[in-house]
Amino acid sequence: MIKEYQNVKTYGIGSDMVWRNWQQYIIQLINQGYLEIAFHQNNKLKLTSLSQKVLFEGEKVSLAHLQEFEKAKQVAAVKQVDKGVAPNLFEKLRQLQLELAKEAGIPAYQIFSDATLKEMEKFRPMSDEKFMQINGVGRQKMQNYGYQFIKAIIDFSAKKQKRKKRKALKKEIRI
Repeated sequence: MIKEYQNVKTYGIGSDMVWRNWQQYIIQLINQGYLEIAFHQNNKLKLTSLSQKVLFEGEKVSLAHLQEFEKAKQVAAVKQVDKGVAPNLFEKLRQLQLELAKEAGIPAYQIFSDATLKEMEKFRPMSDEKFMQINGVGRQKMQNYGYQFIKAIIDFSAKKQKRKKRKALKKEIRI
């Protein structure tokens, strides 16, 4: 049975959006009650009675845009830095991971997994040899990304040391 969806006038209308945005929109629609997951029907997405109002009565649905959420997260991180609260090393490494992924046009997890980033945060490798000992780092990833991640770890550690010295000086001056 051929459904011929390609003949529907709205066919392909969202092909310019990445799958992650679609995923977030679907999650929001489920959370707002416009869609439900029919687990007994092979996890099919089904429209609810609320969605009928949208389709046939002109009710509007408000959805958050993923890009706006990412921008808000970045603004919050900048505000934390301005307040003197530094993001942790994991967040710094994750930002670097996202930048490199965007440049390469690949998903971020293909650079390094979150588990690998957490291990980098824990052990803070500052040499090629130590970096290669992290799970998820192979020769190719070391060649492609090692320099940037090691530099980020060294920079983060240096800033943290400067902050500790400043705090120690302030304590000494108060006494």
